[in-house]
Amino acid sequence: MQEVEGVHNGSFDYFDLKGDTGPLVYPGAFVAIYYILYLITGFGSNILVAQCLFALLYVGTIYIVLSIYKETKTLPFWAIFLVCISRRIHSIFVLRLFNDCFAMFFLYLSIYYILKERWNLGCLLYSIAVGVKMNVLLFAPGLFILLLQRFGVKETINKLSICAFVQIGISVPFVYTNYVAYLTRSFDLGRVFIYFWSVNWKFVPEDVFLRKEFGLFLVGVTLSVWVLFANNKWMPRGIVKYVTHPKFFSGFGSLNADYVVSVLFVSNFIGVVFSRSLHYQFYVWYFHSLPHLLWLTSYHVVIKLLVLLSIEIIWNVFPSNAVTSLVLFVLHLVLLFGLYQAPFPRPVSLPDKPLQSTPKSKKEKKK
Repeated sequence: MQEVEGVHNGSFDYFDLKGDTGPLVYPGAFVAIYYILYLITGFGSNILVAQCLFALLYVGTIYIVLSIYKETKTLPFWAIFLVCISRRIHSIFVLRLFNDCFAMFFLYLSIYYILKERWNLGCLLYSIAVGVKMNVLLFAPGLFILLLQRFGVKETINKLSICAFVQIGISVPFVYTNYVAYLTRSFDLGRVFIYFWSVNWKFVPEDVFLRKEFGLFLVGVTLSVWVLFANNKWMPRGIVKYVTHPKFFSGFGSLNADYVVSVLFVSNFIGVVFSRSLHYQFYVWYFHSLPHLLWLTSYHVVIKLLVLLSIEIIWNVFPSNAVTSLVLFVLHLVLLFGLYQAPFPRPVSLPDKPLQSTPKSKKEKKK
């Protein structure tokens, strides 16, 4: 909240907005939300009120996640409780008060409305989530493909324009004051992370971790895996055949809920696996999607539960070390491999029983 105190004092220059943890590096929606919290909590002095609000946010997030799972058929009913058992997630929401919580709340709300065929509202909420924290962009490749499959090229452009207008709206006062400061600070893709806080790359030497080449390598791997899944799983006949299909420009119509959720969750998980760095609060980026991802694989249920439990244990080890980071990376790869080798939900639901052929007329029988 220290970072938004400058806004309360009348400054909209991102170069002037900072706190004890450093300069403000999040987009305009973050400022709006935390400025409201700043006022509600007596200018940031009443932490208990903030914790109560985040507790409500946590309950709301769980409710939305369960509502998403209710729309799908991938996860068995008994496994629903798995989205509520993480000690680290409880801490991230109620004790740490990170903006990642708000970002994922709006992201899951976006997915819920997309499943309800309210795509305009879904895109608006998605863009708000991006405006809170840019990690939500990891869902963007999946969302882009879903938009093309559902609506075709023209309407996809319209839906993306909704996302663009939201970003323009939340940035107006900051861009008007100092557009260079806003763009370089809130969308700083080259930011250097602190090695000590990295949960996923401690098995890599610090000098390698800090190199620009290492970050570029991870970006290349992420893009390659996205293309691999898009070509072989999200578009089963391949990207080339899809873009040359007659319905590429008009869209294929309504999509299966399991397919929509799977594409979005896998898109995000690929980005997480090869993320430049994962800090402890980043666990909220993908924890609630893990049950769905695990049950997409063909692994035995015992293996699924062991993978989930192991990931949870590692995220609760502080500080992280080379062993925990390596084990976490291996677990991520095991899950990613399982997702790739298992059958993927179909974009369009098929009837449970094959359609019966219509009876032939008497004239046809004589022929």
